Amino acid sequence: MPPERTDFAAPDSFASTSPLRKAPVARTSAATAWLLSEEALAALAPTAAGVPRGLWQRVLGEPVGEILDRPGKGFRAKLCEIAYRLGGGSGPAPAALGAMLEIIHAGSMIIDDIEDEALTRRGAPAVHRLCGLPIALNAGNWMYFAPFELIGELGLPPERELQLRRRMTRVLLDCHFGQALDLGARVRELTPAQLPDVVATMTTLKTGRLLALAALAGAMTGGADESRAATIAEFGEALGVGLQMLDDLGNLSPRTPVDKRYEDLKQERATWPWAWAASTMEPDAFQTLVQQETALAARGRTERASDGHESELTAGWRSLATRLLREVSSHGRAVAHWHLRAALSRLSERLGPDPMIDVLEREILRLEASYG
Repeated sequence: MPPERTDFAAPDSFASTSPLRKAPVARTSAATAWLLSEEALAALAPTAAGVPRGLWQRVLGEPVGEILDRPGKGFRAKLCEIAYRLGGGSGPAPAALGAMLEIIHAGSMIIDDIEDEALTRRGAPAVHRLCGLPIALNAGNWMYFAPFELIGELGLPPERELQLRRRMTRVLLDCHFGQALDLGARVRELTPAQLPDVVATMTTLKTGRLLALAALAGAMTGGADESRAATIAEFGEALGVGLQMLDDLGNLSPRTPVDKRYEDLKQERATWPWAWAASTMEPDAFQTLVQQETALAARGRTERASDGHESELTAGWRSLATRLLREVSSHGRAVAHWHLRAALSRLSERLGPDPMIDVLEREILRLEASYG
């Protein structure tokens, strides 16, 4: 597969009335190129021509650019391009295609960091720490809506464009259902029988549906018929769930950056390791781990680092993560691997031979390795 694209420069034919056009392409983020030109920002408020362009840049361009310019996996844009090929597309995929999904994802990260009171994101201070919570919150929400401006640049027939717009609206709604579960479902409040279903539902809505949208948008833009596009979208959803399994396991690893390490445990989130533990551990042993998490979280809410308990708390979280990993790591990695292989196998069976299937297989292996 060719190296990941870093510019996604707009083609010469891209000359519509969209306010997100003609952005510079020197930045590393594809989505930034569409959003942050002075012309694009000014065009968002054509009736306020007297507003200084520098003001638009400060109140919107800076927080948006801050998150988009930071290095990430960029996999959503890559999946869009692969799906475009699987859908029958030839030549470069439209630049707006990958940008749409990366913008939505980056906006969700701003909002997630606010909700989690996070300090950092992608190796730098969280956007709300840099720009203030009100400006960051507005920018993150704006990034949910901005991609709708780009759908018209995909060249879809009107009826298919409407279909994609409706799907994007539904996916954003589903993502918020999933986020509600992520924020409010606590391990101690769920029975072992409930945990697997809650985690699977949350993951499907919050992570799977967004990758399904990336796959669907790419396939539709490539010219796939409804059946082929639905098959590719189904793969995208399964892929998102499998990658979330690996991400949840990774959060328990001592190799995770300090600022994110054990974050899921500290928030008492219902995650895949807890779902697997609920299904495989003896009930008493499982409840012991839940009680340990509950006690540590309670201490974390009441004690400050200045109280001299930070190192003791850190040791407690490390002990819990180690015990949970010992119980589920091998099982969880096997489940995630099987889940991803099964999704790829179903895609191959339904679509038939295609060189992009091999590209996907290599990409999945790379992603599995990247989670440690």
